[in-house]
Amino acid sequence: MKFSIVVPATSANMGPGFDTAGIALSLYNTFTFELKTSGGITFHDSDHDFNESLTLNTYFQVLKEFKVNPPQHIHLETKSNIPVARGLGSSSTCIVAGIMAANKTASLNLTKHEMAQIASRIEGHPDNVTPAIMGNMCLCVYDSESFLVQNLTVHPSLQFVGVYPDKPVSTQKARAILPTTLPYEAIVYSLSRASLLAYGFQSGDVFVLAQITKDKLHEPYRSTLIEDYALIIDTFTSLECITSWISGSGPTMIALVQNPDEALNTLASNLSSTYSIHHLTVDTAGARYI
Repeated sequence: MKFSIVVPATSANMGPGFDTAGIALSLYNTFTFELKTSGGITFHDSDHDFNESLTLNTYFQVLKEFKVNPPQHIHLETKSNIPVARGLGSSSTCIVAGIMAANKTASLNLTKHEMAQIASRIEGHPDNVTPAIMGNMCLCVYDSESFLVQNLTVHPSLQFVGVYPDKPVSTQKARAILPTTLPYEAIVYSLSRASLLAYGFQSGDVFVLAQITKDKLHEPYRSTLIEDYALIIDTFTSLECITSWISGSGPTMIALVQNPDEALNTLASNLSSTYSIHHLTVDTAGARYI
């Protein structure tokens, strides 16, 4: 048996939707699994060996949970286009691929909702893995009591630009910098905006979108970890971008833009060559077998 799984990048939080909101974007990792008759467990990824470890660990973990004997001989080939430790859900793609591979090889017949719940438990939060599986935009509730997902169709007019440096920011460091307490004013500020995320992205209302991705829960702290943060924001402002936010734990910045070509050219002129700049659209399908 040989098959491939394509998993999209994701941008989590989307401003005020901390550990709750995420969107699937048009940048992909591809995982090719082959069950063999000999050779043991082998893998290849010229870029990121950790991808295989996390993917295969997830694969075997899911098989164990469902009491399925694992194959003794399997080869995994990964094509990585999503950068590691940049806030675009690279690790989530590995978890999703491992679950989907277990689902296929063991004929578990899991629904996307069930796979997203398993992935959220493994990842510890739902805002990357859920849109990676389901596509589009997802608003999630995940805790010991509940797993709820609202899967939303994003307005087709919305265009995204992603900007990230060659220097990563570890998720652990981005978590550690967050305060342990926050004033009510900051909580209400972000909560009120998060309540309108669904409307804003479904409707494409640029006036609403310009307001609702502002945040006081995590972005004021994580922005200090992002090199050239002020320059990037100034460039977004000069381009009259609709809005922007820190993607996940950073350092990637995502902007909603009116003119993607102009944005790409201006950002390339203003930033050093160490930055990668992408025009991104919403992935509507989510992870899939090919």
